[in-house]
Amino acid sequence: MHADWNKTASILGTFLVATTTSLTGNASFGVLSIAILLVVALVFLTLQKDPTKTA
Repeated sequence: MHADWNKTASILGTFLVATTTSLTGNASFGVLSIAILLVVALVFLTLQKDPTKTA
């Protein structure tokens, strides 16, 4: 199942960059869209509770 996520991520990442570049006409914005996606993922990761801590 882990390999499926790798394939999905590579397809979605490429699609995101291509779509953003196509809409804006600037490849730098395409790469910036990936950076924004990584920052959003980091926020979600920091909001997760640690399962090893007991409440």
